[in-house]
Amino acid sequence: MSSLVILLLAAVAGLFLLDKLPGVRLLGKPLVEGSFKLVTLFLGSFGLWLLYLVKSTFRAHHILVRHLFTVREKIAPEERVRHDGTLKP
Repeated sequence: MSSLVILLLAAVAGLFLLDKLPGVRLLGKPLVEGSFKLVTLFLGSFGLWLLYLVKSTFRAHHILVRHLFTVREKIAPEERVRHDGTLKP
């Protein structure tokens, strides 16, 4: 993970260096604009991902609490069988 961060920082530094060199601005400007479009696209969908994460976390905790307070016989039907083979009422 840290190598990805280092590569990303190196790419950003390279783009800034290309922007400062004369004559290379024609190459650097579309790269920078495309990079910022990707960042804004990701940040635009960030709210949806956050909503999905909150919803999934709430649902998981709801299921956990429901299972903690549910009688064991309702979750595992084999628990309703007595030792002599008859079912508990």
